[in-house]
Amino acid sequence: MSRRSKAPGLGPRQQPKDPASALVQGSLSLEPVLLLGGWAKLASQYPLGQPKTVNPGEASYMTTQAITLELAPRDTVGKKVRRLRRTGMMPVHLYGPSVESRALQCETPTLIEVLTRAGGSTPITVSVKGERGTQLAFAKEIQRDPRRDDILHVDLVVAEVSRPVTAQVRITLVGESPGARSSGGNVVHQMREISVEALPLEMPNELEVDLAELSETDSVFRVGDLKLLPNVSILADPEDVVARVEARRVGVEDEAADEGPTDEEEPSSV
Repeated sequence: MSRRSKAPGLGPRQQPKDPASALVQGSLSLEPVLLLGGWAKLASQYPLGQPKTVNPGEASYMTTQAITLELAPRDTVGKKVRRLRRTGMMPVHLYGPSVESRALQCETPTLIEVLTRAGGSTPITVSVKGERGTQLAFAKEIQRDPRRDDILHVDLVVAEVSRPVTAQVRITLVGESPGARSSGGNVVHQMREISVEALPLEMPNELEVDLAELSETDSVFRVGDLKLLPNVSILADPEDVVARVEARRVGVEDEAADEGPTDEEEPSSV
């Protein structure tokens, strides 16, 4: 696997006034511009689905699934969106390199369910109530209330089917490590997400590491060990560590156990 440099992203202080100006030629970056609360946090608050296992030798990721979302036009803007949220509706901003920025809205429970399923790497087929046609979009930004942690606003960015995109994809561990079991140790999960480039409909929802490959007490799983289908690229160093076995330090623990508790010293007399 060839080494590729990670595309530069935009931090919160570098966010342009017009979100569409953050889109660059070439691959479309889906790196969050201002993500207040990550996808892992959202998924933990609103869990969906069941864990799955992989067979040895199979491509180690879950492919994207069709997710649809219907939005409605929104006339309420500015500070008045507070009233909108009180009615159970969430303000949504839809924009992209070849579309006009639009203020839209959606029922909050429906939007949260879609965001939980899609995360930041699964395309969403978006339609607008009363209008024909659909657009392919990704969840780009989720803004939260810093005090109550409630979701305040969601940005969706439109992507072209034939144009590669880059996104942060989560890495999950599945199965059991023979090396950790035999040594009485554990598996250290060092890398939990990674930058991936692919066409929108080929972007993996998550990458999976089969722990059965960590068969030795000093086994290490690296980025280059991830199994990918064609047209999917990892934008990271192949030598970076994803997971490793950490064996139990028998000598140190046994020595500490043999010494036992020490008696407290008597205070010295003057």
